[in-house]
Amino acid sequence: MVFDKNQITIKCKCGCGEKLLKYDRFWRSRDYICGHYMRVNHPLKGKTMSKERKEKTSGKNHHFYGKTLTDEHKLKIKLAMNKKDVKEKQRLSHIGNTHSEETKNKIKNSWTEDMRKEASKRRSRQIFPFENTSIENIIVDILKEYGIYHKLQYTVFINNRYHNCDIFIPSKNLVIECDSCYWHGCKKCGNMNEERNKYDEGITNALIIQGYEVIRFWEHDIINNIEECRNIIFSELRKPDFHVCICCNQPYEDKFVTPLCESCSSKLVEA
Repeated sequence: MVFDKNQITIKCKCGCGEKLLKYDRFWRSRDYICGHYMRVNHPLKGKTMSKERKEKTSGKNHHFYGKTLTDEHKLKIKLAMNKKDVKEKQRLSHIGNTHSEETKNKIKNSWTEDMRKEASKRRSRQIFPFENTSIENIIVDILKEYGIYHKLQYTVFINNRYHNCDIFIPSKNLVIECDSCYWHGCKKCGNMNEERNKYDEGITNALIIQGYEVIRFWEHDIINNIEECRNIIFSELRKPDFHVCICCNQPYEDKFVTPLCESCSSKLVEA
């Protein structure tokens, strides 16, 4: 059964009473309407300025009391607020400037493990302003054709960080990764990238350790041999799920309603 995520609505947790979709386009759950999160979790909520602070920043005690901007200063502010000029200044200021190795090491060492986990967590929850790649869409079209329920950009915590899987099929705990030949370093296409290959291999091994089934397709395989990719997916989907009988501790296929194997269930009926 394929669920329509656009039909599942909830109320915003800030208490405004407005409704929102429970899931975004990547099937990530949401609790707040955009901008309402800080109504509840703002760090200054419920806090007020002390009397001393109010006296220092109000009336004649304010540092800008009685002062006015000159015409020259106003012109400078007007020119600085021009977005095109600001962007051009920012662009020119970064040209040719790079961090030294010492600075890079300082930045790298300043990050603690908790900071890296939190940054990875924030990154995984971002809603990126791009659609799926063309090769991902080809695989998604196959799944939609046969009504196979799936999730896109499914988030998994592995190797002390969050990883977004391209396609995830919950019914079989199956992860499908569609690797671009250029970015993932396909040796067959002449795009050597050993670091990326080791990284992808580590991700695959970590997913398998956590109990996921993983299929990886190269871009050239999806484009040139889509029927072979289709057969690989369906051969994986046809694999039976095995469970352990609570009576005899023997594995059996997932086609029985009871938590017993066929022999144990038949003995139970006879008794």
